[in-house]
Amino acid sequence: MTTIAIAGATGGVGKTIAELLSKNPLYRPIILSRSKSAESLHAKVPVIAVDYNDVEGSAKLLESHAVHTVISTIRVSSPEVALSEVNLAKASAKSPVTKRFIASDFGSMLPEPQYQLPFIQARIQAFEALRELAPALEFTTVRCGLIADFLGMPGIASHMRPPPVVFWFDREKQTAEIPGTGNEVIAYAYSYDIARFVEAALGLPRWDEETTLFSGKTTFNEILGLLEKATGSKWAVTYFDPLAKLTKSDKKFYPPDYYSLYSVQGLMNVAEDKSWNKQFPDIKTTSVEEIVGAWKGE
Repeated sequence: MTTIAIAGATGGVGKTIAELLSKNPLYRPIILSRSKSAESLHAKVPVIAVDYNDVEGSAKLLESHAVHTVISTIRVSSPEVALSEVNLAKASAKSPVTKRFIASDFGSMLPEPQYQLPFIQARIQAFEALRELAPALEFTTVRCGLIADFLGMPGIASHMRPPPVVFWFDREKQTAEIPGTGNEVIAYAYSYDIARFVEAALGLPRWDEETTLFSGKTTFNEILGLLEKATGSKWAVTYFDPLAKLTKSDKKFYPPDYYSLYSVQGLMNVAEDKSWNKQFPDIKTTSVEEIVGAWKGE
């Protein structure tokens, strides 16, 4: 039984991965957390308190628990948080029993510097630090496009937090603000599909530095059509140029505007040639119709 440590698994993708691994007899998942209060969140998975500022102590902790692979799902939202992941990676490289590391990403492809949100800049810093640790520590970072659970909430099974603001589709008002033409292709991923691919990839003999996965490909216009079908009514729709909106806006770092730009620039789509989908064709992913359909049931 191989021990897998999941950092930042008190919610979101990390909690979903921990849930799936707890049911797999091949793996013994443990959760690394800065918060002792997280212990009650995972009845089947032990929670180990960790101080990410203490690299030596973290390395000894990983060794004492015989951790083979670390999966980071820490929300890298600032340079300070990025340092926590970098320190965890350094501790993993120091631990003689720890061989692999999945970086906390699970998002879009990387935009040009002038269009990067602060957390993306922090992610790049963490990614470069991981490169410096290779080959002592094998690692990968995962690109999956748009995590689409919010389109099915609250009906869909999910540990993801609802978005704090409306992203494109306002179901209460039945209105949509769609970037570009609405026909740009985006990749989307359901959190449980992400966890299934991660679980399967733990058994691969080697990883690429960058990995892609997705539940499927869609467009904003297709999603709009599904929402209109679910509600039985036509929505009021506005199409906009996200770059022009960013240029004119006095709102700094408003995430929906940036994600809108990424979708038009093709950064929400991901390549398929080296994807985990191609390596694991038997994994059945969740369609966008199923995700929106789960919300319709509510």
